[in-house]
Amino acid sequence: MSVEIPGKTRKCEYSLSSVLKIFQESVKSQCRPCNWIDRYRLINKEALSLLRNMGGEIIAERVPFPMSLYASIEEAQSEVKIRFLQETTEEIIDLFDRNLEAVTWDKRKVDNFLNVLDRQSRGLKACLESSERKPAEFPYERRLSRYFRKLRKNILKRKNYSAESWEQIRKTVETHLLRLEFIAAALKEV
Repeated sequence: MSVEIPGKTRKCEYSLSSVLKIFQESVKSQCRPCNWIDRYRLINKEALSLLRNMGGEIIAERVPFPMSLYASIEEAQSEVKIRFLQETTEEIIDLFDRNLEAVTWDKRKVDNFLNVLDRQSRGLKACLESSERKPAEFPYERRLSRYFRKLRKNILKRKNYSAESWEQIRKTVETHLLRLEFIAAALKEV
């Protein structure tokens, strides 16, 4: 396909497939709730690595996990999913903003982990603020908040913020980060 530019003497050569590809990418990026979400996987991988390497082996003791909450989020609108990613990240940051004296974790890695999560949260918040759509209601806020409050009360407080309780929290947070990755991946496919 040859396109003549008005007022110009030269012609631009475009193949039909390259024009379609450019158009497709343009439409895809406009439909996607936020281009920043493309970086989510890389940053989440960094957070997981820091979490896994900040201390010893993560224990496998089971902690209640909100499977039904995650299942309901999978069916939600994009803006609600982004808000869930952001709110969950904030809850994880808040969870680690407690009495860490009993743990022997590498403090530098803990700080780096929290900085990565903060960067993640700010990026997600920017996505929500830049959305052209009216902010969606977030019907999951109470359930999410209640879940993390129970973690603090039933695991950390009940066990006096012991090293064992923090290892349980670390395992739970690892599961959350892995599940959040699936939600973010679904957003990338929009």
